[in-house]
Amino acid sequence: MIKNQPKTLKYMQVETAVRELVERMEDGHRLPTERDLAKMLDCHVLTVRKGIQPLVDEGVLTRRVGSGTFVNPRSNDSRPPEERIESDYIGLLIPNKESLYCDRLVQALADNALSNEISLRSAWVNDFEKDVPNTVNEMVQSGCTVLILPWFPSEMNHQIWNFVSNCPVPVVLPELVSGLEHLCFESKDVFGSTSVLEVELICKYFLSMGCKRIHFIGPENTSSPLLQQKITAYATFAAKNNIEAKFGLFDSSQGSLMKLAKQEAKYKGDLAVISCDDAHAARFMTAMHMQGLEAPTDYRIVGHNDTSIAVNTVPPLTTIRENFAYISRAMIQSAKALSRGGSYQSKEMVKPQLVVRESCGGKGVAEKMDLPQCEIILNG
Repeated sequence: MIKNQPKTLKYMQVETAVRELVERMEDGHRLPTERDLAKMLDCHVLTVRKGIQPLVDEGVLTRRVGSGTFVNPRSNDSRPPEERIESDYIGLLIPNKESLYCDRLVQALADNALSNEISLRSAWVNDFEKDVPNTVNEMVQSGCTVLILPWFPSEMNHQIWNFVSNCPVPVVLPELVSGLEHLCFESKDVFGSTSVLEVELICKYFLSMGCKRIHFIGPENTSSPLLQQKITAYATFAAKNNIEAKFGLFDSSQGSLMKLAKQEAKYKGDLAVISCDDAHAARFMTAMHMQGLEAPTDYRIVGHNDTSIAVNTVPPLTTIRENFAYISRAMIQSAKALSRGGSYQSKEMVKPQLVVRESCGGKGVAEKMDLPQCEIILNG
């Protein structure tokens, strides 16, 4: 049973309890179901799932769809933490914010680490000024000599800068942060270059379908460097191709979104939309539906990240698929180099992947497009 730990979040208590359970189990044995564990630990099934995830990330457990969760064979490496190779232990700090992009990347990092026999120690954190110091100290004491921060929301920029600047071990960053550019997994020369190609690809795709009015939508907060690069790429393409650049930026409120939808409804039948991500695309599609408009009949739209949202919109969303395998590989290579006192930043130019579904009605166009700098995937 979960011990009385009032200052510890419930899922962290679940993680501790499951770790203790695993220590008493033999290799290959199956854990009780998540539902049974929830009853045993007096919590919700989703809390159990979140508590188990760090053990999956570290390779302690393996989930098999339809079969259950199993204990992986223990390592034969009996060396104490201080005698392990530096890259054997990598800490993963995950902001406790909802992000499908982050979820996909964390899974890719776990897969990459497992295939390369690297142990990950994962921790979900709420506040990088209050919560993280103790968490990092525990990770360092357990043998972590480097950390990876796979993602963070733009409003955390100041917290992240202070945390990384004072962290006792190096931290791999997911983007360029002023003064800490050397810690980004990609070099300054190539960071964001894929985003520029992606925007140009979508614009050319729309032009191939005869679209003349192409708008860009996204969050009202544009402080993210990647978002800024996308906006710049869109504005540059529009200027070069004599297209009126128009931005639809909205906040989290329903009123802001509905105001944008009413404005865009005026262009029914002559509108193509680039969304900064799938989540904003889905919200926009819902608002347009409330205006009586449907994609692709009344407008066309492309998202970004190819998350589960893209498959579940009506109609399914055409989107740009992020290369999570590449990002995870580059982040772990960077972490390994930093743990040895060196440095590594990827300079690889990765081809964008356009996943064509139904929100643009342009599968026939996509089949005929000649764009060697990208990969086109039909039907997702």
